[in-house]
Amino acid sequence: MAQWVLSLAFGSSLPFLFEGGAIAIGFSLFVIIIASFTLLLDFDNIDRGVAMGVSEDYEWLFSIGILATLVWMYIEFMRLLSYLQD
Repeated sequence: MAQWVLSLAFGSSLPFLFEGGAIAIGFSLFVIIIASFTLLLDFDNIDRGVAMGVSEDYEWLFSIGILATLVWMYIEFMRLLSYLQD
């Protein structure tokens, strides 16, 4: 979000987060941990929905949440691997 706001407001960016240094690797690991917890929350959301008797019409909503989280994790893993390759 900070990158997006800075690029819109000032036309600048946060290069130390995306250049592959130690800060970028640490930030990428932090984002992967957050994405992992989000995946756990997605599965917990499904369990709670089943326990509360949510209609089967909402299955697609739960699956989109899991899919979005998995894509996010995949992108972050690939970014981390690209930083580690350098």
